Amino acid sequence: MHGLAMPFLDWWLEYESTIEMNHGKSYREACHRQYKKLPKTRAWLAPDNAQRWINGLRYTPEKLVRANRCGKSAA
Repeated sequence: MHGLAMPFLDWWLEYESTIEMNHGKSYREACHRQYKKLPKTRAWLAPDNAQRWINGLRYTPEKLVRANRCGKSAA
């Protein structure tokens, strides 16, 4: 399954890189803040953690933690 997802993951990472290059890092942060304000929504990961998680899924899936634990320190 992971091998089949590679083209999509490569596209996703390239897309996010293009968004950041064209709009700056603050754009995704603003999108995340606005989305969290919508009623009946559950925002996913903050932009920095999301980027890290997607990279982990692409390059080191054997070390990947669940998305809801990404960015949280181990207790």
